[in-house]
Amino acid sequence: MNTYILSVSAQDKSGLIAAVTGCLFDLGANCGDTNFAVLGQGSEMTCVFDLPAEIVVDDINQGLAELEELSAAKYDIKPFSYSKDHNESATITHLITIHGGDHQGLLAQLSETFIQFNANIVRLSSRQIEGSDGMEYHIEMSVFIPQSTQESCLAVVGNTASSLQLSFNAVAV
Repeated sequence: MNTYILSVSAQDKSGLIAAVTGCLFDLGANCGDTNFAVLGQGSEMTCVFDLPAEIVVDDINQGLAELEELSAAKYDIKPFSYSKDHNESATITHLITIHGGDHQGLLAQLSETFIQFNANIVRLSSRQIEGSDGMEYHIEMSVFIPQSTQESCLAVVGNTASSLQLSFNAVAV
């Protein structure tokens, strides 16, 4: 088995994930960690997959090239050089939601807060949306926070959000 990562950038459309994962399956690939996000009117998909040694990457490239859903897309397949096994810091311990007015540097400021607590952002989704008072930011984070720093980490992130007049909610999972 060889492990690869596929990155796809395409116009968002219904059926894109089904087409790509179906193509991989039909060609003998086994999908592992996969992410998909709509970004404006575009989309980004990444997929780590295993490929039996007797199947070559050119077969995957050819199969993807034949997909109508990827006709105007950009995609790339590279060997995946990391372990597929998740370490402890990939375990989600909390779901955090932050919402409110847009502030330049907001993501950087919030993300930097986690460093001092040895916390790890496992997944992050942020959207700018039109609110009643202008542009607003809606951020969802799935994070790992070590047991020993959970209380202080959440307090600092909550205080940071509050100082920027943003709503903050954290739920342990």
